[in-house]
Amino acid sequence: MRLPVYRRRKDRVVAFVEYRAKRYYLPGKVDSPESPAAYHDFISKIMQAKADDPPPSAANHN
Repeated sequence: MRLPVYRRRKDRVVAFVEYRAKRYYLPGKVDSPESPAAYHDFISKIMQAKADDPPPSAANHN
């Protein structure tokens, strides 16, 4: 799985990530303490959701 990248909007001092074709703006200014923290929380939630997905069973692949 490829993780979303912390990105800066060119015309503003806000950061965002794009995930599943949707843009999520992060709180605070780029590289403020809250913006990277929100990014790491976002990534943690993605990773947790991925870990919680049950693996496909062999019965479903007939």
